[in-house]
Amino acid sequence: MGSLYQLFEDMVKRLAKAGQAILDSLTANGCHVIHMTLGLCGELKEIRTAILSGDRNNLVEELGDYEFYLQGICQSIDAAQTFQIDDELEPHLTLDKFFDDLVNSTGIMTDTVKRIHVMNKPGWGDEKVYEAVIRVRETLDRFYRANSWDITLEEVIEGNRVKLETGAKPRYQGTYSDDAANARADKDGKGPDEE
Repeated sequence: MGSLYQLFEDMVKRLAKAGQAILDSLTANGCHVIHMTLGLCGELKEIRTAILSGDRNNLVEELGDYEFYLQGICQSIDAAQTFQIDDELEPHLTLDKFFDDLVNSTGIMTDTVKRIHVMNKPGWGDEKVYEAVIRVRETLDRFYRANSWDITLEEVIEGNRVKLETGAKPRYQGTYSDDAANARADKDGKGPDEE
């Protein structure tokens, strides 16, 4: 009998769904939803860094990126995202509580997308993704409703538009390209871990 670590490694090799099997069942729309969901997950680290460093401008920027990916998910499921903040929602009392709720709601979104587009869960579809979008949207709206830095949804969305498309050094010129995404003109070519 091999070591526990070898047994675990062998188990993962046997039980993890093969990449080709996932690819064979994916649609272009499914790829887009996975891409947007991975974007949400990546932004969590950057949002947390901004919160911990007390950098309001960076938090606005990272929330803008997060909103970009969330909007991409909404577009992929043909769901209009409501950008009107619900006054009935209880605001977050602390930035830590906001971040904890954002991690939780993003985790639910990620698990939902995995079940639909990787595990091919019967009976699950866009309506389940929409439910997850609503949970994320409510988390964000509670933050915008009352946060100690007076960050507004409008400021976040406009900041993202300036960064990606309309500013002095926009990342893109009208449409997506891998070259522009990697060059990061708005960041002088620096990646998130190099800034």
